[in-house]
Amino acid sequence: MGHDIVYFHIGDSDYLLTSIKQLKHYNPSSRVFLVGRGVSDEVKSLVNFVDYEELICKQAKVFLDNFVNYSTNDPNFEKICILRWFLIRNLCHRENITRFFSLDSDVMVYCDLDSELKKFDSNRYALTHWTSAGIACINDVSVLSDYCNFVVGFYDESLSNNRFVLRGENKKTFEHFRDDILY
Repeated sequence: MGHDIVYFHIGDSDYLLTSIKQLKHYNPSSRVFLVGRGVSDEVKSLVNFVDYEELICKQAKVFLDNFVNYSTNDPNFEKICILRWFLIRNLCHRENITRFFSLDSDVMVYCDLDSELKKFDSNRYALTHWTSAGIACINDVSVLSDYCNFVVGFYDESLSNNRFVLRGENKKTFEHFRDDILY
């Protein structure tokens, strides 16, 4: 089975429709999910749309309640960039998604993704190098649970003595892991 494709997007942007149409041109048999809000009916007709509020769980609420912005980015932008991984993880559990490709909504795809993603089959996940976590190949959705547990532990001081899995290793300290790019 190939990779499902997952977008996260809030708002009605022209480029989202263009990105999805382009993706579907090269990947017509892929299941495409869009987690978001405020997108056009035309976009919704092309994807499996899920309003992000449906995917907020107790753990995501703990993150939202404890979030502190350590980035120079706008706090709301930073918060939603981190929150999306909780929502995507919950989507994977709900829809039985075992492997997927996630991309920012302003990215254009000009290839058959299943063909290209085969080179990452032996990896649990692959991210764009030092650019962002906005483009990711996830072959083991348990990495998202590791990430979400780590994030909650990072922001919730009551969990500060717990150990968390990060990049396959048990970690206790949180230095150098202040934004979603490095998680």
